[in-house]
Amino acid sequence: MDVAVFGDSRRTPLLMTAAKDLALVKDGRYYWHARGKTAGNIIRGMHKDETEDIYENLPNNLNILLLHATLPKSQDAYRDLTSGILEQKTGATVKLVPNVSHMLHWDNPEVVIKEIKERW
Repeated sequence: MDVAVFGDSRRTPLLMTAAKDLALVKDGRYYWHARGKTAGNIIRGMHKDETEDIYENLPNNLNILLLHATLPKSQDAYRDLTSGILEQKTGATVKLVPNVSHMLHWDNPEVVIKEIKERW
């Protein structure tokens, strides 16, 4: 769970507390935090419209930036494939952010702040 929630680069007691909201633990097993109707609607939405199938519907004038996580390394191939599809279909800019998980705003908030300030 630790790597899925955030990388090792910025682990603090406050982040550990916040991470507890992302999963439920029962009998030593981790479960997604969403329950019942919420989880069902998310899954139905993902089934109805795969993310990559809606890229063509995005306006052409968007300046999309994807900050690309690099942890865990075991996910590299999948992340590279999906970010490549986004880049190809939308013209998005993809930036690799070293030593961060998909919760990169926790792992390295300064990178996110810098990108936001440069764009807005």
